[in-house]
Amino acid sequence: MRTIYYNGAVYTGELPLREAFVEQDGVFVYAGSNEEAVKMAETGDQLVDLQGNFVCSGFNDSHMHLLGFGNALSCAPLSAHTGSLKEMLSCLKEFL
Repeated sequence: MRTIYYNGAVYTGELPLREAFVEQDGVFVYAGSNEEAVKMAETGDQLVDLQGNFVCSGFNDSHMHLLGFGNALSCAPLSAHTGSLKEMLSCLKEFL
């Protein structure tokens, strides 16, 4: 049996955030869109609506990397858009 978690803001260690994830036998087998996660559902699987809540792995060594991640979420991800000024401005417009 799998558990399908959907309708959330799921941090996988990389941006962008995902909407959903699927767990099977204690292992994450999928992280991505709500649509794809729900398509995976079979008879007997449990579906859990995260109601838009944020999900982050519980494994954390607690020396403030999580705080840095939270801060990074409030910043436009310009490092991936350094090809041109036009590209950076487009990224800023999308972020705002």
